[in-house]
Amino acid sequence: MGTRRHKVVLIGAVGYQRTAEGLQVDCFLWSQIAQLNNIRDYDTIILDLLPLGDEKRREEVSWEHFSSLLDFHSTMDVLINGGVIIVSKKRWGSGFANSVLPIWDHP
Repeated sequence: MGTRRHKVVLIGAVGYQRTAEGLQVDCFLWSQIAQLNNIRDYDTIILDLLPLGDEKRREEVSWEHFSSLLDFHSTMDVLINGGVIIVSKKRWGSGFANSVLPIWDHP
């Protein structure tokens, strides 16, 4: 019986998905979040806010689905079980020096 794979979801960017031993990374554009059904399945949730700087892209987001997806109960379930939620405005691939990542974490 193998070890449970650490699951990461990146919302706001694509092209970073991968599956390797012990790790699974799933990626969704903000406009694709309706495809995401159970965020509680993930150990790490990364919300990339950079694309939301564009009003047209914000209009493409199913905010009602996002609100139900990451509601208080789901958020607490992820954090209480050792998960991490990262909110980022980083340009992916532009280097660590340009990033400041506030992290919500439950001890």
